[in-house]
Amino acid sequence: PYENISGQTSGVQNGCGNSPQAVLRQQARFAMRIGVVPFSSDPLHVVRRWRYDVLIRQARQAGHSAAYYRDGEEYDVVVSSLATENIGVFRRIVRRAIPVIGDITDNLLTFPFSNYIPPGQLYYRLKFAFNGRFRIFEEMLGNSSCIVSGSDVQRELFLPYNHDVARITDAVTPDILDFRARYENTGCCRLAWCGNVSSLHGFRETGNALDRLAAAGSYELVLVTSDYVQGRYLGARPRTVHEFIAGRNIRCRWVPWSYEGMLKELAACDIGIVPADIKDPFVAAKPSGRALLMMGMGLPVVTGPLASYIADIPPGAGFIARTPQDWVSIIGRLAADHELRQAVGRKARETVEAGFSERMFGAKYLEVLKRFEKQL
Repeated sequence: PYENISGQTSGVQNGCGNSPQAVLRQQARFAMRIGVVPFSSDPLHVVRRWRYDVLIRQARQAGHSAAYYRDGEEYDVVVSSLATENIGVFRRIVRRAIPVIGDITDNLLTFPFSNYIPPGQLYYRLKFAFNGRFRIFEEMLGNSSCIVSGSDVQRELFLPYNHDVARITDAVTPDILDFRARYENTGCCRLAWCGNVSSLHGFRETGNALDRLAAAGSYELVLVTSDYVQGRYLGARPRTVHEFIAGRNIRCRWVPWSYEGMLKELAACDIGIVPADIKDPFVAAKPSGRALLMMGMGLPVVTGPLASYIADIPPGAGFIARTPQDWVSIIGRLAADHELRQAVGRKARETVEAGFSERMFGAKYLEVLKRFEKQL
């Protein structure tokens, strides 16, 4: 069984004199019993931290009963991650005629085959075809009462399988907002990047920008990621962070991934960068979480033209780089002007606080839950 969580967030007052908790309680007129099936049973997984733990806290503060799902318990509605590994518990919930909100933040109708060499792509396409992974995901989409996706691109992709699809991006939690970027740096300009090893393929979209920056000024690329080997014999290079670093002229520093270490390292940098391989359909549907994470700390960010970044980063709160020259010129401007970094970073943080905080995540999810309310 999945474990319960506990804990409450502080009651910060809003501009109307009411705490966010009071606002949420006003939205929830009826109490519900809500079960949550998470993406991972690991209690420290970031999707649990930024999504399901937040949902449970916010639902409780709104007056509902909410906890991680246990077989045999009674629920009015279950929020289930649509990871195909959850198909067994998903089917049991459906057989019990409990409404299911299918929660998904990746386009599992496809797979990032571009991270593999041609034999690897063929192997995984055949594997996915024979093990029924795509069919299982389609079943979960179709049998959910409604879907909550992570991006507008995902929403459009899932609509043919379920007519009711909302979009809610992961919360930027208080532990992230507790960090504050600094702007008056007299040393080299530190560029912050975080993600899994497969996301390193996004740097292909920057072309020779990093080499040009290294030749023109003093930069350090800080890479917060694991030592995972992507694909091993079937993976396309770079398969590891070390292979990525070996092919760079810019000075790089690898930081082994840990949650607390990631937050500390990112906040100590000057500019956040999030390149993305938007030609890959799996990547093209990604939500804006990594950019919002750094924006919440007050870092000025430069991202690739992912649809989610374009939608969620307003003018003045960050930059979209569409060409290698964009990457060079935008990073160069930010590196040379600490006042610009500060102005953009402050606007970035305000954007996150206004639209992507834990409180806002809860309010958006409660709107979805309203349709399942039952009067006591």
